[in-house]
Amino acid sequence: APESTKRRLFELETALSEDPAETDRALQIVLSSIRVNERLYNTLGMSWVRELLRRQEDKKAEEILTGLAKHHPRFELPRKWLGALRQDRMGRIAIKPQKDETATLHRGFWLDCQREVLVRTGSVDQREHFEKQARLHQSLQVPGVAPFAISGTTKEGMPYIATDFYEKPATALYQKRPPIHLVIDHLEEGIRLLWCLGKAGVSVAEFGVQWCFVDSNNRLWLQDLSQCELCPPETAFEKNAAAAQNWAADQLELIGPGRRPLFAAELLMDTQDFQEIMQWSRRLG
Repeated sequence: APESTKRRLFELETALSEDPAETDRALQIVLSSIRVNERLYNTLGMSWVRELLRRQEDKKAEEILTGLAKHHPRFELPRKWLGALRQDRMGRIAIKPQKDETATLHRGFWLDCQREVLVRTGSVDQREHFEKQARLHQSLQVPGVAPFAISGTTKEGMPYIATDFYEKPATALYQKRPPIHLVIDHLEEGIRLLWCLGKAGVSVAEFGVQWCFVDSNNRLWLQDLSQCELCPPETAFEKNAAAAQNWAADQLELIGPGRRPLFAAELLMDTQDFQEIMQWSRRLG
């Protein structure tokens, strides 16, 4: 059968079959009809591995990945996922080893969804607090808040929350004086984020780079919601205005006196809901 037909059969069997054993038999038949050194074998093999990991059948996934790594040594993904399957875990998250055993932030790979995540852990006595944070985080879809992935408790009773992965803590950018344009960008992003959280009825006691990460474009993402709690929007707006005032003061200190008169125009020039945010931001003085 043509390559496109084999690929389509593979996709249909994965999508439509309700019996995992029947699915695996059918996928094995399709895969066995392809030479192991062909690219399609590798592509469909990885699709099967994704299905197996989603079903939490790690042993079978490891067998297929081992074969793919052997027959396609230049293809890095099978070796990468094999490494993840053999790492220590928090629930279904494979944790990348690090030297600091006391670290509370970890780079992880969520096996069920095959995606990198950032994992924040707490002590056993913080379990209730983490569970509350996880419920809040899971309910939020606010621009600038790191999307929630999964949460849980390790067998030792240690709670954890995982979000989308971001490469760098925001504090790393601020260890040295960052470029002024980046400070202004973060000033805008922070105020917009605090306003959006207020609109969602979430107050923020304190806001700063220590609770944030940045992505590859240096965009600011709030990853740690330990300073947040649900409350009426009116109360949230009032508290978040105070947090934004402190945030603005810190950022303006980095901008320097010569640039401060320009910040208002640059800050909200292209922001949605411009008028509402501008009215709220006047409280910052």
